[in-house]
Amino acid sequence: MLDALRVVTDPDLGRDIVSLGFVKDIRVSDGTVGFTIELTTPACPERDRMRTLAREAVAALPGVGGVELMNAHKLPKPTVEGTVPAEQYGIKIISMGFFLREDDAIIWRGPMLHKTVQHFLGNVLWGDLDYLIVDLPPGTGDVQLTLCQAIPLTGAAVVSTPQDVALKVAQKAIAMFTQLNTPVLGIIENMASYVCPHCGARDDVFGAGGARRAADRLGVPFLGEIPLATEIRTSSDAGRPIVLDPTSPFAQAYLGVAEKLAAQVSIRNMQRELTPLVQITF
Repeated sequence: MLDALRVVTDPDLGRDIVSLGFVKDIRVSDGTVGFTIELTTPACPERDRMRTLAREAVAALPGVGGVELMNAHKLPKPTVEGTVPAEQYGIKIISMGFFLREDDAIIWRGPMLHKTVQHFLGNVLWGDLDYLIVDLPPGTGDVQLTLCQAIPLTGAAVVSTPQDVALKVAQKAIAMFTQLNTPVLGIIENMASYVCPHCGARDDVFGAGGARRAADRLGVPFLGEIPLATEIRTSSDAGRPIVLDPTSPFAQAYLGVAEKLAAQVSIRNMQRELTPLVQITF
């Protein structure tokens, strides 16, 4: 059976699912073959294709009357006693804004920021998560430094608008993550362009293609463009993510970026498993 499954490859990793060690829990009972495909990321864009090919490959074997296939991924999250996060549309979130009055401002030095990051990581009832995403402020401040030092990160995605001044800030962030041994998973270009809903004309308000060129120059993946659009702003203000409308071109832009980011997470997770650990004893 394993030989039959070698026809199924992960396009991001460039190897078959057997040699990658993705095939788990093989079981056979009365002509029915069951197994699990354990992926390195729960949002693998090729998951459905790999599942279909694996099922077809096993079903074609002599004597196989049925196939039971399950998907799994490799990201446990521990649960601890603490703060219960808010949840909407299946997404859990915690923010300092939940604990402040609407007109309050956060004026904190490094130690307070460090304490808050530690609390959000270790004292929030996250439960089982597919991903834990931390939205960081621009630049290279205390929060970024604390996060990189507090837990092992899969990587960082850098978001920038197209103009040169923003890209310079993004480039400094990339340099900081590199110095802190945090892989940069790619660059996302936000507010890439505006298309007039009346005449269809495109206006590159902040320039065009700057983040893509920066990604090429810095040797990091370019994850895609998010346009400047009134629909994105109004849906966000209403608390209803634009991605809930699958027919929206703006939703497709977000989903495209998410798929590319998930692919980079998968590649990074596999690279970590294949990289031997070297222990140096003095």
